[in-house]
Amino acid sequence: MRIFAITLLCLSFTFSAFSQDPVFSQYYTTPMYVNPAFAGDKQNINFSINNRTYTNSQLAYYNLAQITGIVPFDADFLYSSSTLNHYSGVGVSVYQETTGAHSELTSFGALATLAHSVQLGQQHYLALGLQGGYIRKILGSEFNWGTQYSLDFGYDPTIIPSVDFADDFTHYPTFSAGIQYFFTSHDMEDQFKQFNFDAYGGVAFFNVNQPNQSFFEETETRLPIAAKFNVGVKYNASNRLSLIPTMLWVRQNKNNQINTGVYANIITGDLKNISKKNVIIIVGTWYRFGDSFISTVGCAYYDFKLALSYDFNTTNFKYNNRGKGAAEISLKYTLPSKNGDKYSRGLLYPSF
Repeated sequence: MRIFAITLLCLSFTFSAFSQDPVFSQYYTTPMYVNPAFAGDKQNINFSINNRTYTNSQLAYYNLAQITGIVPFDADFLYSSSTLNHYSGVGVSVYQETTGAHSELTSFGALATLAHSVQLGQQHYLALGLQGGYIRKILGSEFNWGTQYSLDFGYDPTIIPSVDFADDFTHYPTFSAGIQYFFTSHDMEDQFKQFNFDAYGGVAFFNVNQPNQSFFEETETRLPIAAKFNVGVKYNASNRLSLIPTMLWVRQNKNNQINTGVYANIITGDLKNISKKNVIIIVGTWYRFGDSFISTVGCAYYDFKLALSYDFNTTNFKYNNRGKGAAEISLKYTLPSKNGDKYSRGLLYPSF
């Protein structure tokens, strides 16, 4: 009976993947998955890799991997008479999500993002972003349907499923949009600073076209719109320590996922001569309501940033899962600017 319950839970997770977008625990390292407008934040050319793996492969296999690149560009011709600063950027991201030990369900996505930020005042920016892409989902040859379950033997592949008219794959376009506000003081000289923090907040809507993702030719299953709300603050506690509390709320298909927590940047080395040789230590913790605690540790050195995180399951499922959760790794590389500090790290890019 216990095995049957676990099997049903794993099957329900598989079907939930049909109507839910992939989400990383280190969402602050995958900003375009949070809001397309983040591509408009001023920054150098950068590339990032993220990978998320479910650690108990004997019970259920899951892997999510993505590669993203962001390139800034000038759009000063739009504001020839303006003395304010404006920034633009394009981003390309591809991901693959695999569920099941034999790849029973595989999703592939390719997304392109265009964003532009406008300076509203000395410390205020507003960014707008648009995103479009292509999603393809494939059913593996060993995918099991509910009608193939037998009380005596479990899933029996010799049983012909009642849904044999389903296609092996489905594909569809997807479109998203977002708006992001930045309050920043880190570019100002210390004598002119009124506040010792930066902040940001925004909202984005993914799958606004609600594409049909059904595997059945005569059935329509619309992918629900995913609304994502994010806020964050960077507080400079000292010359060595910055605290960055963040929150992400995702609502899709009447389901809510809320992640909230804080991470810290700790600068090591000689503060009198801060350079890329200074190692930045990253530590953080988050809570995904009703699901898990997330711990993160990482570092930044020269133009590379690396972070590792682990999800500690807090639901009743942890007993069947033997306490195992999900592990995640992220790596980011930023190309040095040929024009000095033209773009820098960003207004408040929500990445360590």
